[in-house]
Amino acid sequence: MAFNQMGLGCLYLPMYYLGGQYYPAGKPVYLNKDSSIIYLDSNSNEREITKIFRKTRLNYWEHVFVEAMVGDVFEGSNSLDFTDAHNLYTIDSWGDHFEIKPSNTEKKFRYVRYRILPSTGQWTPGVDKSLRLAEIAFLGKDDKPLKGNPIASKKELLNTAHLAFDNDIRTNFASDTLVWIGLDLGKPRAIKNVKYLFQNSFNTIEPGDTYELLYWDNVWKSLGSQVAKYDYVEFKVPKNTVLWLRNLTKGKEELPFFIKNGKQVWSE
Repeated sequence: MAFNQMGLGCLYLPMYYLGGQYYPAGKPVYLNKDSSIIYLDSNSNEREITKIFRKTRLNYWEHVFVEAMVGDVFEGSNSLDFTDAHNLYTIDSWGDHFEIKPSNTEKKFRYVRYRILPSTGQWTPGVDKSLRLAEIAFLGKDDKPLKGNPIASKKELLNTAHLAFDNDIRTNFASDTLVWIGLDLGKPRAIKNVKYLFQNSFNTIEPGDTYELLYWDNVWKSLGSQVAKYDYVEFKVPKNTVLWLRNLTKGKEELPFFIKNGKQVWSE
């Protein structure tokens, strides 16, 4: 039997129907966008340690929020007006979870900021000036967020700027114009890394929540559960297998995936 109308970028499991129930008839397969096929034949005897950052793929609005951040910059200065601004990092690509990126300089700065720049793309046609931001942080040499007083390009932004620094992904800073928000660190500090996360639907890993990972081997088999300590969970998983991550603490959105080149691949 031939199937000629298969969606690309999708995960499939052959099944047969008997007595009112469906049963697996083969191994899962992933149909690539170029029509090539990846056969996901689980090997439970060969395992690898894998970091997992999400329990389902980005939705439409998350795509919009991620894309709007591309081109935005993190900057440091020793002048409150940022006349001597130094680039710490420019967001040059998409990310689907809490990103940590190294600073471009070892210089010390008292003032640091996140600045919105225009962006274009397929999800947001034309020039986009908006920002929907869950969290940003400037990390010191110990990789801990530096503390400071919020600053902003407009006084009224101070009413919500603190939401970008409160270590709570469920609160957000939003703007529809080209603005900047940042921190006065009180004295010059070295910035080792910057960290950021777009406004999201809470399907990234949340520290303190309990997660269970399962893999497909004709039935779903558990790889155990753990309380997340970081913005990811780490499991030893069979190679070339379909996985399913569940948040046992809260939330219902989940989607099977597999690992390719260390990254999660989702079915569309």
